[in-house]
Amino acid sequence: METILKKTPSYTHVGTFKGFLFVFAVIIFLGVLIFSQYLIGELREEARRSLSRNIEHYSFLLENAEPAKAFEEIQKIDVPIILTDEEGNPKFWKNVDIAPQDSSDAAIQKLKGMLKSMDRVVEPIPLEYTVDKTDYFHYGDSNLVAFLRMMPYLFVFVAGLFVMVGYLGFKHIKDSEQRSVWVGMARETAHQLGTPLSSLLGWMELLKSGDANEKVFAEMDKDIARLEQITARFSQIGSEVKLQNADLLPIVSDSIRYYRRRIPQSGKHISLVEDFREQIETMVNPYLLGWVIENLIRNGIDAISEGEGRITVSVAKDNGSAFIDVTDTGCGIDPANKRNIFRPGYTTKHRGWGVGLSLSKRIIEDYHGGKLSIRESHLNEGTTIRISLPIK
Repeated sequence: METILKKTPSYTHVGTFKGFLFVFAVIIFLGVLIFSQYLIGELREEARRSLSRNIEHYSFLLENAEPAKAFEEIQKIDVPIILTDEEGNPKFWKNVDIAPQDSSDAAIQKLKGMLKSMDRVVEPIPLEYTVDKTDYFHYGDSNLVAFLRMMPYLFVFVAGLFVMVGYLGFKHIKDSEQRSVWVGMARETAHQLGTPLSSLLGWMELLKSGDANEKVFAEMDKDIARLEQITARFSQIGSEVKLQNADLLPIVSDSIRYYRRRIPQSGKHISLVEDFREQIETMVNPYLLGWVIENLIRNGIDAISEGEGRITVSVAKDNGSAFIDVTDTGCGIDPANKRNIFRPGYTTKHRGWGVGLSLSKRIIEDYHGGKLSIRESHLNEGTTIRISLPIK
């Protein structure tokens, strides 16, 4: 049985996340706008009540022939005010950017322009001296209300600046990661192709010398099969992946055999141990799963720096899941680096390119619906990386 699994592009999730952020920002903006408008309304009502009390007191003092005290009452007002007659001619003004003693035509025209702006926001308060004489107090917003009116726009500016800086930073990080991935993939390709090609070149020289035998042809067949395997692996990255029902043990065994042949060339004395408890079948892509296991074994080999060690690959199942654990006796992972080891481009190796584990995680989680994680790791003791696969 074969299943075609179409990889969901990562940019879809990024787009969804950006959409969520945009909706969240709009909700925050609307909330700030509504709340600030509510505060502005309450403060304007309070300012009107306070101004009305001042005007009533002012009117009372004028009626009782106490103009000096009435003037003192007016001085208590801290909002912009303009007192006019019934015709709209300014008689007195305070807390505006025109000097109280400036009665020039230009000043009067500017005051009349201010009157229109004030009256569009709040209605003037009438001041009745007599039955046939009424003046009007026109007033504007206090400094606090003016600030609250500007706050939503200030919020949009600050939020926009923050989003722009965040976007540029995120873009820089993504571009750096993408460059690291491309460089890493190029090097990974060269690394994957290098071994079988080098072997084939050696066999070709042997053929030219006329010393070839059946063993040479058998080894050449293995190298050609390896090249075909590598081609199959790279051709499936970023495309529709075919999953098939397969036994995990032969896939794991092939990866172990491949590195058993290569370990002596590294100059290290590392034993590869198989711990297979039972046969397990599930839906996988053998090429890609084998690639992941090889990456984990190679990381284990690199982690063993003393020249001697052991790598154990175990396969088991429990509660509907299959587990492949790769345990090494290497240097372990620093706790500060555990969150970064699966990030593209991240590596602690002097000659590494930071693509193996990130690619492996994508293969397991995006293509197989499983999970790749650090089961345990202790400095100077070793690490266990676990592949979890659903049994289907």
